[in-house]
Amino acid sequence: MPVTMRAVAARVGLTPPALYEQFAGGKADLLAAVAIEGFGELADALEQAAISQDEPLLAIAEGYWRFATDEPTLYELMFHHQLELVFATDDTPRPVRRGFAVLRRAIASRIGDGEVERDVELVTEGWWASLHGVVWLALSNRVRPGTEHARLLIRTLTESLIATIDNKEPT
Repeated sequence: MPVTMRAVAARVGLTPPALYEQFAGGKADLLAAVAIEGFGELADALEQAAISQDEPLLAIAEGYWRFATDEPTLYELMFHHQLELVFATDDTPRPVRRGFAVLRRAIASRIGDGEVERDVELVTEGWWASLHGVVWLALSNRVRPGTEHARLLIRTLTESLIATIDNKEPT
């Protein structure tokens, strides 16, 4: 169902002109603002997962899954809607960068000191892309059905990453 400014205005108790005053770029700016807020919520969830007693990478992967499955519409907006958001640059909004930073810190901690900086970035991007791929395929019903199967896929890919890092095999 398409999102209209009239429907959003009614939902938040404003008139459409009042809503447009808040978002001069119209619907695109509104959706970008919602997505940025969503990235902040995702970062909060990942930060919370990172401090659990479990293996941090596994806990973060599970936190990523939970966020996506608890908020599938928001997750879709954040990652699969055409928004004017840039990633991986100095212009990337802070809430968007925060979630990636959680993943990066966990990878850097696992890899340890002395590794080349770009390797941490590369491994982090690869892990994030893998997590996102499994999550999106599961949400889109493109893998075997069932929450437990998708969680097993996420766990397996993260355990493989941990084994690769711990064995210091080439990445």
